[in-house]
Amino acid sequence: MILLLVPWTFDGARIIRQGVQTALRPIATCGTEMHILDGVACVARGEPLYPPMDGLPLAYHLYNPLTYLPAGWIGRCWGLDLDGLLVAGRCVSLASLVGLLALVAWYMRRSTGNAWLTALAPAMVLYFHSSTLTDFFRNRPETPAILLSLTAWMIARFRPRGWTALCAVACVATMAFKPTFVAAPLAIALQLACERRFRALFEVMSISLALGLAVVCGSYLLLGEGYFEHTVWAMMSNPMQPIERSFVLYPLLAQMHWGWLLPAALCSAAWLTRRRTDTPLLIYLAVCFSITTIAHGKIGSDLNYHGELSFLMVLTTLTAIARMHAAEARFIATPLLCLLAGTWSAIAAYGPTWNQLSLNRSVPHPYVDASLDEIPDPSKYLSRYAPHRGRVLILDDEISVHVGDPVVYDWYGLSLLFDSGHVRFETLENTVREQRYAVIVLGPLPTSKWSIRLRNAALASGYRLTRQDDRVEEYTSAGTR
Repeated sequence: MILLLVPWTFDGARIIRQGVQTALRPIATCGTEMHILDGVACVARGEPLYPPMDGLPLAYHLYNPLTYLPAGWIGRCWGLDLDGLLVAGRCVSLASLVGLLALVAWYMRRSTGNAWLTALAPAMVLYFHSSTLTDFFRNRPETPAILLSLTAWMIARFRPRGWTALCAVACVATMAFKPTFVAAPLAIALQLACERRFRALFEVMSISLALGLAVVCGSYLLLGEGYFEHTVWAMMSNPMQPIERSFVLYPLLAQMHWGWLLPAALCSAAWLTRRRTDTPLLIYLAVCFSITTIAHGKIGSDLNYHGELSFLMVLTTLTAIARMHAAEARFIATPLLCLLAGTWSAIAAYGPTWNQLSLNRSVPHPYVDASLDEIPDPSKYLSRYAPHRGRVLILDDEISVHVGDPVVYDWYGLSLLFDSGHVRFETLENTVREQRYAVIVLGPLPTSKWSIRLRNAALASGYRLTRQDDRVEEYTSAGTR
């Protein structure tokens, strides 16, 4: 155990330090952070979060309300600017990280009573951070959603006083961050059905439905009448390819993220199944794998869809090691040797400090160098385009949101909506043809058919190229200085 605890602890301390440093620097680490930031800013300003979508701006807030409300309320109380709101949203994720590490340590102590494994659990979660904690330093909903999912399941697992109500609250709060986190509620329902605890199942389902209805109605009535168009209809317009995406994402996870955790978890799950122990955990693992396989089929999904599954792989492996140790099973050598081989072979190949934070989800360090230092400072663009606020069309997410009053963002997501016919591209194209904007800012060398079409419309309407660098293409109307 000591051969795993020592390197994992040093890695964990480094990951936390790097994550906090990254979170406190208000520079976008991904485009979605800026889409969420715009929604947080709406809450902070007291504006509708989900306004009706009946034309421009094409600014969708696709996530459920808890993604935006905590940071928005903090910003309203403290009068934060956009940079402060971005950091506030990240602090929600950092606080969830602390809760997750405490929760997995508590779970191992409660379920196994093994002090070594209790210490090993949070260190192992941090060691495999590129799959378990992909967004703990970002302004995104995944980390708090995973915390609430595991909390709901553990409440149902150990059943303290009033557990049905507590479990329902945690389940609904999870989906009020992101509705794809349904694995824990389904696993809880399946476990209760297998145990024939139908009264408890009815109580959990009834309270969950009542709370869920309250969230939906409250969002529609208090946060904007466009709630369903933002969070439901727009998301349903994305194509689903679960099989094709699985052939892309699972090999990527196995090769660059899970590594030797995958065989360790598979062996552990097989041993627990054969011994018929820890059935609730195995049910949760199986349900989560099924839900993840479906959910990541949405075009635009990334490795952040696999955090809950990766957490359960860690818990399954550690639980199996505890049970094997208690039963004095020789098979304990198999998962331990897998973890040891993965840990020390990486150290031998890349050095003792190889496991660092990476902004690149798909291809993490040491394969690529991904840090905030590599991201261009957007301040020069903000000062350039801020004077044209209200008369500038910007497709760069970070620049658009910071300049204020964004007409569009999340160009990739909008392209899918254009493809599906959910949004008419002509609504945007006609404003360019009519020269409603003094300046149009596209990404460098537009490649999607919609951005190329928009550029062609600009050129045909009298706009001229006035700036081109590694971040933007700027087109200016003839009458603009």
